Amino acid sequence: MDKETREIVIPSVLTVKELSDLTDISVNNIITVLFRFGIMATINQDIDFDTAQIVADEFNINLVTAQEEAPTVAVENEANKTERPPVVTIMGHVDHGKTTLLDAIRNTSVAEKEAGGITQAISSYQVNVNYENKERIITFVDTPGHSAFEAMRQHGASITDLVVLVVAANDGVKPQTIETIKHARRYNVPILVAINKIDLPEADVERTKRELADQELIGEAWGGQTVMVEVSAKKREGLDSLLDSILLVTDLMELKANEELPASGVVIESELVSGLGPIAVVLIQNGSLKLGDIVAIGSSYGKVRLIEDYRGKKIRLARPSQPVRIAGLSTVPSFGERLVEVDNEHEARAIARQNNASNNRDKIRKLAEALGKNSRLVGNQRELLLVVKADTQGSLNAITELVQSVSNDDVVVRVLKSGVGLVSEQDIEAAATSKATIIVFNQKNPTIITKLADQKKVQIHTYKVIYELEQLINEVVRDLMPELLVEREVAKLQILKRFRDNRKKMVVGGSVEDGDLEKGQKIVIRKGAETVAAGTITELRVGKEIVTKVRAGKECGVEFTVQEGDETAIAANMTLLAIIVEKVKKTV
Repeated sequence: MDKETREIVIPSVLTVKELSDLTDISVNNIITVLFRFGIMATINQDIDFDTAQIVADEFNINLVTAQEEAPTVAVENEANKTERPPVVTIMGHVDHGKTTLLDAIRNTSVAEKEAGGITQAISSYQVNVNYENKERIITFVDTPGHSAFEAMRQHGASITDLVVLVVAANDGVKPQTIETIKHARRYNVPILVAINKIDLPEADVERTKRELADQELIGEAWGGQTVMVEVSAKKREGLDSLLDSILLVTDLMELKANEELPASGVVIESELVSGLGPIAVVLIQNGSLKLGDIVAIGSSYGKVRLIEDYRGKKIRLARPSQPVRIAGLSTVPSFGERLVEVDNEHEARAIARQNNASNNRDKIRKLAEALGKNSRLVGNQRELLLVVKADTQGSLNAITELVQSVSNDDVVVRVLKSGVGLVSEQDIEAAATSKATIIVFNQKNPTIITKLADQKKVQIHTYKVIYELEQLINEVVRDLMPELLVEREVAKLQILKRFRDNRKKMVVGGSVEDGDLEKGQKIVIRKGAETVAAGTITELRVGKEIVTKVRAGKECGVEFTVQEGDETAIAANMTLLAIIVEKVKKTV
C-alpha cells in the first residue's frame, strides 16, 4: 500500500473490538485478515500483541506495546499493622494421623453447643484458643501436600507460617516425612513436630526423636531448637499443649498485617459450582476483602458477590489470615495464584490479560520442551516427525506449509502422515512406531483415542488457531538448534615483557587494560588477529605480592601454563586475553 506508515500504541493484550477502535480498522476487516492466517476470532476475543501486528501489517500500521503500569500497591505503614493469626499447615507421612489430628483440633476447639454440628465448607478452618488468658485464633490450611510447596514456588506465594510435622510414634521417620522436612527447609518454613499415636502399645517416642535428630530436628529437651509435642489425635490427648506451642513459636515471628490496605491473598482451592460459577477459596494475607470489591486472580477477575467463611456462613468482610470462599469470578483460578484487589474492573481485566499472556507463554515453553524430547538425530540433523490431522483440507495445507517453512539445515520438521478427519488408531500406531507427535487442528479427540495414545505414550496436541501452532513449532526449532562454543573476553592485558621462571612455566609482565584478570582464567595470546598460544593463569603478582585478582589500570606479572600453541613465539607487544568459553544456541 502507498499510504504512509502509522504508529499506534496498544496494550499487550486486547479484544478485536478494542483493536478496531484504536486503529480505525473495521471489525469485519480484522476478522477477515485473521481468518486468512488461520485465526478464528470473534469481536470480543482477546488477542495478543503479535496477533494484532499481523492485522496492522496489512494496513501499514506499526504497533507499539504500551508500558502498562502494575497495580497500585498502598504504601505499608508499620504503625497501622496489627497482630494477625498464624497460618499453620499440617503435613506428614501417609497414615501417621494428619487427617485425624486436623479433625480432632477442629472438633475440640469450637463452642460446646456447636460441636458436631458444624459442616466444614472448605478444607481450611480457624480455631479459637485461650492462650495466656486471651482469646486467640489459629488458621489451619489443609493443602494438597507437597504440590502446595511447588505452587508456592511457581507463583511466589507463601501460604503457611508454620508446618506441623506429624510423625507416628509407632512408625517413626518415613520417606514422606523426610520429603516434607526437605520441602519446608527449601522454602524457609519453620517446623514444629507433633509426635502422634503415643497411646499405642508399640509407640516408641524416644526412638522417634532419635530418628528426627538424624534429620537435624533436635528437640528442646535434647538441647535443640525444635519444639516437639506428644499427642494422641485419636484420644484427643495433648491437643491443648500443641495449640499453645503453635502460638508460642509463631509469636516469636511477630506476625502482623494491615487491615486498612486493599486485600491481597492466595488461592488454596478452586472449582466450578452450579449456580455460583467459578469459585475460589482464598487465604487473605493482607488488607481486608469486602463484599463488592473488584479483584484479579491470575487470568481471572471479577466483582466479589459472595464471601463465605469455613463453616459456609455468609459474611461481608474477610480479614488477614482468614480463609474464605468467594464467587463472582470470570474463570476458575489455579491453586497458588495471587489475589489482588483493584480500583475498577478495567484495571482488573488488564491484569488478568497480562497474566493470561504470561501463562500462554509458559504453556508454549513447556509444550516445546515436551515435543523436543520426541526428536531424533539423523546424521548431523535433528529431526522432529509429526502426524497432522485437520478439520478441512485448507487447514491441512496451511499447517503443512508452515512445517516446511520452519525447517533448516540443522533441524527438520517433517510431516510423516496427514489427513482430514479425526485421529484414528492407525495414526496412533504410526506415531508410536516412529516416535512422532500428533498435531490435531480444530477437532476434539474421542475418549477412546486419548486413552490409546496414553497407553502407547504418544503425544497429542490440539489447536484451534494456526498462529499458536506456529509459535510452538518455532519454539521447538529454536530449542533443537545445535549449541556452539563461543569465546567471551573478560579481561585484556598488554604484554610489556616476557620471562620464564625456574618451574618451566611461562611468565609475562604487562598492564591490564580492561576487565579483571584472575587466577584460574583461561587465556589466549594474540599477535594482531592471530592466536599464538593458549593456556591457564596459575599465579598473579603485583610487585612481590601474590594476588588472586588484578583490576584494569594496574601492572602485574602473570604466570601461566601453555596448553596450546608455540610458547617460544610469545613476546612483548602481544595481547593476553582472559576468556570464558560459553555454549550458546545457534540462531535459526
